[in-house]
Amino acid sequence: MTPDEIRTLVNNSTRADWHKHSEAAAMFGSDIDVSLDWGETINSNFTEPWHQNLPDPGASSISVVLQHNGNPVSSWTFVVVDGGRYLVPLPRSGAGGGYELSSDMMPLGNLMFDLYHPGGTSSSLTDLLNRCNVIIV
Repeated sequence: MTPDEIRTLVNNSTRADWHKHSEAAAMFGSDIDVSLDWGETINSNFTEPWHQNLPDPGASSISVVLQHNGNPVSSWTFVVVDGGRYLVPLPRSGAGGGYELSSDMMPLGNLMFDLYHPGGTSSSLTDLLNRCNVIIV
């Protein structure tokens, strides 16, 4: 598989397609050579205004790595927010002073939200982004 084919496979998958084998790793069910690993901390004291209105403003940024046969294919920065309740893609500062997330990140973002989701009142990534006033562009 090429890196683009692997990314397409991931972007077209849902939580049901993955087997979570630890708190921070999952394998694609029909192709165990494809895996997602998360949890390597980038910044344990991550602070940006977009997540400060959540019940617990504490956050940390982590790396999410897509692998094929144990070799990295792609990696992204995600943020664990609200006291560890949610995992979301890192939004960027928008032109108007707010925050935004590219719609291209939504398939992976939704998948990671569902794989990670230990609990909280937001039932979807879109709901959580709305609570944080992050605009999808």
